[in-house]
Amino acid sequence: MHASIRSLWLSALAFAMLMVSSCGGGGGDTSYCSPNPCGANATCNEASRSCTCNTGYQGSGAACSDIDECAPGKNSCGPHATCSNTPGSYACACEAGYTGDGRDCHKAQLSLRGLCVVVDFQNSHLEDYTGSGYRSLGEIRSQLAEMSSHWRWMSVGSQEFGWDVIRVQLPRDLAPDAYAGSSDFRADVVQRARAQLGPDVARYDGDGDRILDAVWIIAATGARPGSYPFLSGGTSRTASAAVFVDSQDSDSAKARATGNFNHEVGHCRGLADVYGKYNTLDRLSLMANSWALPAVGFSAIDRLDLGWLAPRVIDKSTSGITLRPADGHLEAVLVPGVQPFEYVLIEYRKKPDSGFGSSGSTYDGLAIYHVYDASLSNGSLIPFEALEPADGVLPYGSTMDAADLWYPGNAQMLDAFRGKSYYGGAEFVSVRNLARTADGISFDVTYTPATLPAFNNLLANPGFEDGQAGWQSSAWALDYAMFRWEPASGRNGSACVSISGFDHGADARWVQNVTGLEAGAPYELRGWIKGDQIRPVDPPDAPIGANVSILESWIHSRDAGMGSFDWRLFGLGFNPESTNTSIACRLGYYSSLVQGEAWCDDIALFKMPWSSDRVPPNAAPPTRLPAGESSSGCAGPVGDLGCPAIAVQRPSWVAPGRAAR
Repeated sequence: MHASIRSLWLSALAFAMLMVSSCGGGGGDTSYCSPNPCGANATCNEASRSCTCNTGYQGSGAACSDIDECAPGKNSCGPHATCSNTPGSYACACEAGYTGDGRDCHKAQLSLRGLCVVVDFQNSHLEDYTGSGYRSLGEIRSQLAEMSSHWRWMSVGSQEFGWDVIRVQLPRDLAPDAYAGSSDFRADVVQRARAQLGPDVARYDGDGDRILDAVWIIAATGARPGSYPFLSGGTSRTASAAVFVDSQDSDSAKARATGNFNHEVGHCRGLADVYGKYNTLDRLSLMANSWALPAVGFSAIDRLDLGWLAPRVIDKSTSGITLRPADGHLEAVLVPGVQPFEYVLIEYRKKPDSGFGSSGSTYDGLAIYHVYDASLSNGSLIPFEALEPADGVLPYGSTMDAADLWYPGNAQMLDAFRGKSYYGGAEFVSVRNLARTADGISFDVTYTPATLPAFNNLLANPGFEDGQAGWQSSAWALDYAMFRWEPASGRNGSACVSISGFDHGADARWVQNVTGLEAGAPYELRGWIKGDQIRPVDPPDAPIGANVSILESWIHSRDAGMGSFDWRLFGLGFNPESTNTSIACRLGYYSSLVQGEAWCDDIALFKMPWSSDRVPPNAAPPTRLPAGESSSGCAGPVGDLGCPAIAVQRPSWVAPGRAAR
């Protein structure tokens, strides 16, 4: 064939083959996606020759409809958030009064200010000291700035706690007997500070409760080392202020122990200590370990008590729950227990690489806390807050490690967490199927509501249906109290008793003496109380109103019991130190005289049907009052001298039968 003809023929053949290919010929080599056979909001896949609905839509691919992500279980909006469905997606927004990203909503918090008072004596001034500690106002201001930064970190930016500094010159020398006691010293300093500030003192009462939110007294003692009993350091409520004290050369000052100082601020805001013989939290809570450097943060229960945290309440079996790290998010899951005083709280804890919270060894997993809200601290046989270890082994009083948290890949982890009630041991919750996600840990909760086992009420005439039989009335000042038996004013129209306090205020109570107890064993006292206009009188910031309590001890229910409220359940857990005790339904308390009226009904005392695999140390008996101590005799700070804790109306979740506090 002539070369030119052959060339023309090959060109024509190539053109024909190209046309066949472009027109879908060639034995099935046809483009599926051109033209696009899929419907709106769908994507065509050439390789699988299929149509798939886009994210946020559902259907066959030929037709796709929008998914309503705001339907239950289809979105990640948190508690106190509203969900808005949008085409192919959704949006979360916090409800009015809450702030956050929609997944993590918390109450809009007040900005607070603390007052640091530097106290000079005639023979000892701050600048006289040249050793380790605080030697100038500049060093103190630097410490206060660090405390503010730490507080902001702990609250995930939800609350600012700033500080101001003033100086007070006392007209006396520094000497061991300069003041009769801690209370006298604190009251003198606070009163002088108030006089110096005048009307400006109101800025240090951010919540408007007539109590200064936090006053830190730093005494200029460094140039005159010695023992000064009136400078004991724990938190107290004195002269209508929450006060704690340090010397300029204290161990905390020398170490710049920010955690110690904000631990005391936590007390000022109503938090309880969770260290003690039955502590298992260690670095998970500043209220358990305040010496760590850099300082650690608060646990979920601390944040709950401070009102920062609105946990997601799980009261039915739920799959696919996800929590993000607590150092950056105010998130937790709460599972109600058998009774209002018991619940499980879950948060995701991941140790930061640097900065606050980064001290000690690495941990990264779910912290599961078993909370018994009727306990005042972790010094009781049934502790206030116990970490449930992933490996099943964490003796009371020991230090937690990474294996005690729950996370995928933990070789020592049990197959599932099984929460057993303190009330009889019935399992009411399990946590399983842990998996890491892009931003946290997901898990499933199986919830099995348990029934409270029958218990033997050790009290006679607990509902007062037989009048006052078995009960006696008593008061610190009988002239300011009145007692009544009321046949039809109780719960559901039953009988009850009442206490009224007036004039100078009352610490008055209905009392029953009980014998035959097992010393050291766990018991619970509970009772229903209604209050009307209960208010502090002496001192003006008296912290405790209506309550149930154990006489001749500092053991009382956690609820402050102030104001007016309908019937609600008050309770406490305790370990009697002997076979006899006296219990009370009470209006007022030691160093807390109040006015108003309280009604008491259906009081119960029973031995807790409790068991634990943990080996506890020896049970610590309650601190008893000195013989003849009067109700106004508490002069010392909380914890140091055994005075009652600062009680608060605690913001909390609401379970069936339990009122918000």
